[in-house]
Formats: sequence, C-alpha cells, structure tokens
Amino acid sequence: MRKDYLKREQVLKDLTLVVDKLSRIKRGATFALDGSWGSGKSFLLDMFEETIAKTQDENSYDNRFFIVKYDCWKYNFYSEPVIAILSAVREQVEEELKMFPDLRDNEVIVGALNQLKTYLGEYGGKILENKWGFDPIKIYNSIRENGSEIKMDSNKEDTFYSFKQLLESIRIQLKKIAESKTIVFIVDDLDRCLPEYALSVLERLHHIFSDIPNFVTLIAMDRKQLKKVVKHAYGNNFNVDAYLRKIIDFYFVIDNGELTEHYLEKYKEYINKFSYDQDEDFEWAERIVTAALKDTTVREQEKMFLRAELIHEMATDSNLDVSSMVFEILSLCFDSWIAMKQFIIEFEDDRIVCPPSIVSFNGKKYRSLNANISSKVLWFGENVFEGDEVHQAYCGEFYFRDYACFQDVVEKMKLFFRLQNVICI
Repeated sequence: MRKDYLKREQVLKDLTLVVDKLSRIKRGATFALDGSWGSGKSFLLDMFEETIAKTQDENSYDNRFFIVKYDCWKYNFYSEPVIAILSAVREQVEEELKMFPDLRDNEVIVGALNQLKTYLGEYGGKILENKWGFDPIKIYNSIRENGSEIKMDSNKEDTFYSFKQLLESIRIQLKKIAESKTIVFIVDDLDRCLPEYALSVLERLHHIFSDIPNFVTLIAMDRKQLKKVVKHAYGNNFNVDAYLRKIIDFYFVIDNGELTEHYLEKYKEYINKFSYDQDEDFEWAERIVTAALKDTTVREQEKMFLRAELIHEMATDSNLDVSSMVFEILSLCFDSWIAMKQFIIEFEDDRIVCPPSIVSFNGKKYRSLNANISSKVLWFGENVFEGDEVHQAYCGEFYFRDYACFQDVVEKMKLFFRLQNVICI
C-alpha cells in the first residue's frame, strides 16, 4: 500500500464502503471524486484500487471486482474517446487472461475480448486510417496477436455493421461479466485533457456504461472547472447542473488533505541535505514547514520541493543546518518577508523567539535573538531582505550574538534567494 501523507484514511474507507455495498446489491452508479487540480485525486484512486482489489467474494474467495483503469491523458492521442475507453477495457481483459489462464475457457470473458477486438479492429482502425492514412490498430494487432492462443471466431467478425450495433454488443458482453464480477471503471487525469476532449470522454462514458447493473464508474474531476467547460461549449444559458446530473450520480468532495506528522519523509532526498544536533530541532522544522504548506495542493507542494532542491544544489554542496531548510521552504511559500517573519513569530506560541532584552547600537534599539532554530531562520531572513542595514551582529530589527558562526550560511541563503527569483518551475 502506498504511504498516505495527507490523512486520506477516512475518505478511502468511505469510498470503499460505498463501492462494496453497491457490489453486494449489484447496482451500478457513477461517482465523481471532486477536487481541485493537484489535490491528490490520482493518489487516492491508486489507494482505492489497491484496497478494493483485495476484497474477496465470501463464497468463492475470489476477487469479486474487475477493475479497469483509464488514464484520459495517456490515451488522448485518439481523436475518438470511445476507442481509448474500450482499449482500456480490452487491456484489462487480456491482463486477467494472463494472470488466470483458466479464464480462457470462460466464454463470457473471451466473448467480451473478441467483441472489443472486432470494434477496435474494424471501426476504430478506419477512423485512424482516415485521419493518418494508415491503420495502426491493424498493424498493432497483427504483431500482438501473432501466435496468440486466443483466436477470433471468423463467424463473428462480420456480425456487426454499424457503430450503434457494435456498442450495444459490447454493452451486452459487459453485462455478462457484471453478472459475476463488479466492474469498477476508474477514470483519471480528466483535468489534464483539452476541454472539448474531456466533455467527449464524459459523454462517451455515459453512452457506453450507463444503466449497466453492477458497473461502478469513478471519475476524478474538478467540478468548478468542468462547469466552465460545459458553459463554454453549450452557452451561458445552458443548464449545466442538469447536464452533469445525467452523467454523475454522486460526488465525493476531496479537499487538499491534512499533512501527516512525518510528511517530510516524502522528500527525504532533499531533507537529507540538512543536519541537526537535536531531534527537537528537526521536529520543530517539520511542524512549521507542514503548517506553512497546509493550504497548498499536493501538486504545488511537489513543485515547491523540486524547485527548492534544484536551487539548493546550485547554491551549495555543503550539508547545512536544518534551519536553512526551513528558510528555503518558507521563502518559497510567502510573497513577502513581512508575512514570513510574522508567520514564524506567531508559530512559536509560548516559545520565546525574541527575549525582552534590548540592545542599542548607533542610537537604534535591537531585539536580541536566542541561538535556537527559529532565531536562526529569522536571522537569515533579516540578512537576506534587510541586507543594506547589516552591521555584523546587528541587522534589521534584531541583534544576534552568534552571527559569526552563520556568516557563511547567510551568504548561501542570499544566493538561494537570488536564484529563486531566476528559476521558476
């Protein structure tokens, strides 16, 4: 099982429970995992797939789910989504036959595969041949099926002559499979497709799979963005909600999640570039970074850590104090030093960052910093953003007695920030 860093356990349990109950009563439904782009919908679907695949039939002790994963982005080179959708089903049927050779005697499974081959070979190939000038499916199949143990029944090759008849035949085969196994069709990366293609995918899914008992469709989407796409395609006066209700039965709303206690383990290659003397220093660093990232999406976090690691590698090859890591990440999180400094001070709660002792220098009063990790981060920031006012141990509004021990680190943080404004990901 993949490691969950966003505390998705309850969402996963709820989703699994609903699909399990539908399976037991052999009902079909279409669910949307509704979350913003980068909120971790794909990861949640992967976790769900791993969980549901282990669910067995109480009588036969066989896996009672037939799971098909359809990656819209992976297959979007097909101009007609139907070909891509059914290709995904075909691949899964063939995978089942490889894993369980006894199924080759199952007329239902083999029949479904043959119907898919008929459709993809006859209709799908003609579409692509008209567009590209050659039939890649025919070439692909001639190579893939050479010597295959599964043979097409020649009496069935010319059974269907129209698009509608072919689709209805496939629906019949899927219904037969659904008599013994719950078909779970997982649709991912819809957000990454062009708007027109995304709408075509939704409509084709509805036309092919709607009203098939024991067939559950899970679609990862961003409902707000999808509504804009529908409006753009059909006009501002179009009833978008009514349109989506025809396709989507239920919604699971996915937020950005809650970062777990040991979230930074996910980015250990970057974290291992920093050292610390006391465990509590790293624990504090982990807490403050997690707090700063709580309102960001998984995709945003991944890009931020990628950017931090890249810039850090350019700025230094030294193993720095973990306070440097905190400064690097926070400097990427906040738009201004004022906001970043205020966040650090407020995050301290009952810890004392700035003792009441005041130091005067050249007629100006400075607050004295301790030598703890938060004080180091504040000192780095004050030097980077208030560099024109540095006088050895005095900078901005702070006095730091141990400044000399961190002069080299300060220079590296200045370089990090300069490169940060150059490199965008």
